[in-house]
Amino acid sequence: MRSWDGTLDTQSPSDWVSSPTAKEAVLRMPDGREGRFLVTAGTLGAARVEIAGIGPAPFGDA
Repeated sequence: MRSWDGTLDTQSPSDWVSSPTAKEAVLRMPDGREGRFLVTAGTLGAARVEIAGIGPAPFGDA
């Protein structure tokens, strides 16, 4: 299984998350690709969270 990780930052946390209690979320890129991830540090809905992706990354080479 592929995996990826990183940090998500936002100036307005409410803009990018609809369910702050979710265990798993989806990152949608402008080109339509999506990737599932889990928050590994911080709280989903905060301005900065560390994440671990599940499956192929939604960015980079396809």
